[in-house]
Amino acid sequence: MINEPLVVLTPKGKGERSLEDLIRKVPYIRYSTQVQLSRQIDTEIARLSSAPLQVVLVNTMTAVVGCVQAGLGFAVVPQIALQDMITDSLNWSPFGTPPIHRRLGVVQRATSNREEVLTTLITAPEQHGQVLSEETRLKRAKWRSNLPT
Repeated sequence: MINEPLVVLTPKGKGERSLEDLIRKVPYIRYSTQVQLSRQIDTEIARLSSAPLQVVLVNTMTAVVGCVQAGLGFAVVPQIALQDMITDSLNWSPFGTPPIHRRLGVVQRATSNREEVLTTLITAPEQHGQVLSEETRLKRAKWRSNLPT
């Protein structure tokens, strides 16, 4: 399992604001898919007892980030969504107190011949500088030792 941090994105130059202040005063750009990530973000925002101002629904992470870059509002995204983006026009900060993470995992059938693809997916976070817990490293080592040679 991988723990990926979620971040609050705001347009650069709009000043530092608390999440509560953003929710009350700045339009919210929401990732509109029916996946666990959207529900996790919505649950945390609801916990703050404040309904977001104007909700803009967008169905791709690239579009969400683009809307924030264009100055249309703020958004909450996984930190990896910023990886291949030009972020000069963005400010970002951890989402939640304590910071919220989403958990990701990869499942493989024992008879699958897709080991190369799965190995790439499994090792990608380390290759992009994510620090893994000792528990995760041990699980990965065990998984790799079970791969056919």
